[in-house]
Amino acid sequence: AWYRWRTALKPCVGAMMSDERFVLPGPTEVRPEVLDAMRHPMIPHRSAAMELLIQTVHARLQPMFGTTLPVYVVTGPSTAAMEMAVRCGSIERVLALVCGAFGERFAEIAELTGREVTRVIAEPGQVVSPEQVRLALENGNYDTVTVVHSETSTGALSDVASIAKVVRDSSNAMLLVDAVTSVGAMPIAMDAWGADLVFAGSQKALALPPGLAFVAASERLLNRGRTLFDCGYALALVRYDEFWHKSQS
Repeated sequence: AWYRWRTALKPCVGAMMSDERFVLPGPTEVRPEVLDAMRHPMIPHRSAAMELLIQTVHARLQPMFGTTLPVYVVTGPSTAAMEMAVRCGSIERVLALVCGAFGERFAEIAELTGREVTRVIAEPGQVVSPEQVRLALENGNYDTVTVVHSETSTGALSDVASIAKVVRDSSNAMLLVDAVTSVGAMPIAMDAWGADLVFAGSQKALALPPGLAFVAASERLLNRGRTLFDCGYALALVRYDEFWHKSQS
């Protein structure tokens, strides 16, 4: 059985090792020098070497997010960061802006974690307008708004800057932004937008191997997270913040 499996797999592995080009949103092609770095020996996760690595990585992540806030490295996929955002950033009622599969995933996670969700759904290839957001906020009491900046499934790009202004002007809701396919591909201005949480993944425009997510959160959102009791353990954003201040994972 092992021989048959290895024989069947060999052509696939050979193709991957050749000079292939990935023409898809992700995982993207990883540069040889990045792959080569993965051959280095492990370092202890509580060592001075790890602390220096975390500090170095963090300094390079902040400009990509357009923030002076901490950017946490999450050892999990982007969907883990999305669930972290919902668990630590929302309380009860979520307004989900849906313009594709990942906006819908945001809404589904909110429902699965017990939140009451109202969807504002755009036509395929379109985005939810700031005016639609304003009307929804005027007609409902929401503590959180979710939006996907660059919707992978359709290529639609939401105007997060305008949406964030509407959310700030019309409510006290937290704004959670999925920027998985936009961080590294286009300018992100988290602080200027006034977004409360922005997350991205390693395997898209950052062109890194899959398996890491990156999350930046406002102090306002962290303060909310400290009052919640259903954030879990591995996805508790406040715990990431605690260890970030020690330059530790």
